Amino acid sequence: MHFLDNGLFVGQFGTPGRAAVGTYPNNNPFASTDYIPFYQAVPGYCGNAMSPVVTKGSDGETYLYVNDEWGYGPRRCKLSGLQALREYQGTGSLGSTVTLADVTPVAIIDPAIKNGSAESGAMSPWSAFYITSSGTPAATQGTGVVSDPVFAAHGDKYFKFKVSGDSTNSRTQAGIFTNISNIDLTRGKSFTISFQVRNAPVNGMQNLITMITSLNSANGVISQVTAPTSPVLSTESWTAYQCKLTLPAAQPGFTQLQVRMQFYKDGSSPASVYEGYLDNIQVIQRQ
Repeated sequence: MHFLDNGLFVGQFGTPGRAAVGTYPNNNPFASTDYIPFYQAVPGYCGNAMSPVVTKGSDGETYLYVNDEWGYGPRRCKLSGLQALREYQGTGSLGSTVTLADVTPVAIIDPAIKNGSAESGAMSPWSAFYITSSGTPAATQGTGVVSDPVFAAHGDKYFKFKVSGDSTNSRTQAGIFTNISNIDLTRGKSFTISFQVRNAPVNGMQNLITMITSLNSANGVISQVTAPTSPVLSTESWTAYQCKLTLPAAQPGFTQLQVRMQFYKDGSSPASVYEGYLDNIQVIQRQ
C-alpha cells in the first residue's frame, strides 16, 4: 500500500499473497488445481519483504526494489504516475464555499534540477565559498566536481570540498550555495533538504551545516534558518541525512531563496588541508 508522508492513502500495488497462490479449498492449498507452488515466481508478489528501497530512475519514474524471502531474488516495481499526484487543501466554516489550493510538494533541487548530484560535470549553478574565523583567506581552496562512479553516492559524480586550516588555529569552512528564484511561498515555507555526505579518512571535516536564506531584490537577507548534521560524519561510507527548515511567516519583499551547504572544521591547522564529500542534494518545498 502506498501512502504520502502525511498519511494520505494513494493506492495499492503488487499481488496479495492469497491471490498469488490461488484459493485453498478445505484449507488445503495442495488440493487446489489453481494452486501456484512457492517455487514458481509470481509477478508482483514477494514473501516477507522486509528491505524496501525506493529510488528515482533516469527516466524520472520511481522504482521500488524489495527482497523476497521465498528465494526468487530482489523484485522491482515501477510506480508510474507519481509525478501526476496533486494535493489540495483549504479551510472554511461549515456550509461555506472552500477554495482549494495546490499544496503538492515541489522539488526545487534534485539530481535532475539545479545539478543536485553534480552529474553535469560542472559546479554551475552552485558557487563555492570559503570562510575562516580570522578573516585571512585559506591558503588552499579547491572545491569542485569529481567523476568516480565507484565512489559516488548517486550517479557518476560528486562534490569534493577542500580547504586549508585557519591561520589562528580556529574554524575553517568550505561550502557551496545557489540562489533560486520563481518560488511561490504560498505553496509552503517549509523545505525538506536531504543529501548524502562522507568524510575524508585523513584530515576530514568536523560537520556540515545546511542553511536556507530568504532574500529580497537587493540580495538583502530577510531571514535565515540553519541545521547541522548529526552524528559525526562517517569516513567509512556515505551517510544519508534529512532535515526540515521552515522560514518565518513574514517574508516582506521576498524574491529568491538561497540554499547553502557548508563544511567546517574547528581547531584547524593552517598546515593541514581538510576534505569532505557531498552528493545527491534534494530540496522539496512543502506546507
